[in-house]
Amino acid sequence: MLETIRHRGRDDQGIFDDQEIAIGCNRLSIIDVPGGHQPLSNEQGTIWIAYNGEIYNHNELREELTRAGHSFTTRSDTEVIVNSYEEWGTGCFAKLNGMFALAIWDAEQKRLILARDKIGIKPLYYSSVDTNLVFASEYKAILSVGRVDLTINSNFVMQLIEAGYPLSPETLLSGVHQLPPGNYLIASGQGLVVQSYWTPPSLSDASPNIEGVRESLKQAIVSQTITSDVPVAAFLSGGLDTSTVVAFASKARSEGLKTFCMGFGEKTDEFADARLVAETFGTEHEEIQIDASEGMKLFPRMVWHSETPKVNLYTWFVNEAASKYAKVCLSGLGGDELFCGYPNTARFNLGRKVQSLQKLRAVAPIAGAIPGRRPGFLSSLRSKPTAYTSILTGFPDREISNTVKDSVAPYFSGNEDFLQDMIGCEFHTKLPYDYLLVEDAMSMAHTLEVRVPFLDDRLLELMLPVRYRDQMQGQIGKLLLREAMHGILPSQCFEKPKWGFSIDVYSWWRRGVRDYALEYLPASSFLKKYAGEWYDRVMHNIQLPTDPQRSRWYSMAWIMLGLEVWKRTFLQEQPKPFSW
Repeated sequence: MLETIRHRGRDDQGIFDDQEIAIGCNRLSIIDVPGGHQPLSNEQGTIWIAYNGEIYNHNELREELTRAGHSFTTRSDTEVIVNSYEEWGTGCFAKLNGMFALAIWDAEQKRLILARDKIGIKPLYYSSVDTNLVFASEYKAILSVGRVDLTINSNFVMQLIEAGYPLSPETLLSGVHQLPPGNYLIASGQGLVVQSYWTPPSLSDASPNIEGVRESLKQAIVSQTITSDVPVAAFLSGGLDTSTVVAFASKARSEGLKTFCMGFGEKTDEFADARLVAETFGTEHEEIQIDASEGMKLFPRMVWHSETPKVNLYTWFVNEAASKYAKVCLSGLGGDELFCGYPNTARFNLGRKVQSLQKLRAVAPIAGAIPGRRPGFLSSLRSKPTAYTSILTGFPDREISNTVKDSVAPYFSGNEDFLQDMIGCEFHTKLPYDYLLVEDAMSMAHTLEVRVPFLDDRLLELMLPVRYRDQMQGQIGKLLLREAMHGILPSQCFEKPKWGFSIDVYSWWRRGVRDYALEYLPASSFLKKYAGEWYDRVMHNIQLPTDPQRSRWYSMAWIMLGLEVWKRTFLQEQPKPFSW
């Protein structure tokens, strides 16, 4: 199992086992490089831990625990978690400000505890194999054990094809489960119990003052920059989020900061914007330009690392570049979700239209305002979940599978307006199961730890209660972030259109994806079985003359291509990267 995911930590490897349990860790050494060997135990050897992640408030917790009578033999944050569990039991997880996937073996109580951080920055999977519970940071390690149930999770396939990413903490295999963010699992003689330890703060009509926002941003970014005994870098697009990170991180370490920007030879490349910010804050800056055809040659390896086929695996390249310099890299992920960064996007604008239409009793006369200008979309307005899934997939209610609608339904309460619920839904689905899982997989593929300061506990508690209407004006979002960073960032950061590390699907389709799709999809028995009617519809559309108006079908074909690669890679007991 450890060798299968050795890429997650090449600095050290350790195993603890006794009659009832074996736990192991591939360590990427960040804090207390010589003293943080894992698995690590308490002084009595009755509590053992293996964990992946970083705890940014470990020094504060160490002081509190020392006052309570605990002693420490290392400087590592791992030992702080062990003593925190001794002091507070499973209540310790809510106290940890950081990202983590961990396993604690309590020998006295004969129980294993698995826990995952509040937002799901770090992944954690588990499965029953014969009479054993098997767990890992990537499920390919679980499959390496053999004898794992390889039944396909058809609901998950539909989520990927229709939405483009998972909407729930599942996997493509029915027998392999993802521990939900903000949850812990207890395995004992009484069986398995999964419990939540964190609930996001409730919405409020109050709005934080700008000084408080600025100070919380600074504290979160500086804390995550200095909590490392090894070099730290940062991704930089020149937009508000990454520029904010660079502004505060650039002066936090004596050796300075190295920054990385990625482009694809397209008009949306952000090299000039990033270069301006790098010059403003004196970072050592590097630009990486990616060619679509070259990128597709590595697509099978990306799928092997991600374990969930998606379109947005291209961050592989910027992570690869950063890993040659640093073990830790800062990301701007989470800034859009916390500060409402999407009001000028197509999806948000469709949400505005739906919100307006839902207030009207008779909508048929204005069906032309509905996505796609098809009367069939009228049925999607009957409820907020169906309206959202129509926006998400681009198809009317009658064409969307129940698994997609059922997955998002819990996030639409009926107490808030449509846009507020829509934002909450994306925070609990797209952020953890798309953006964060992709970032973890593509960074750890290169043994690089990516940190997300915008998802620091301080900012979560401050910003999650803020309603979207207090963060936007017309098509402009991030009002609080803009005010907080006014006078700190160059004026161009506030003026540039939102793009981020994104790609033009149509461009990639023409320059690389199409040839592979037309070669591998027609003969795919796997897709014919699990993709249902979508298979025939996608195959029809991709064989028509190439047209940017069909980009939605090209995205679906790309996902299907990834599913075919996944099948050839993972439907065996020992998964190995497939190559074209």
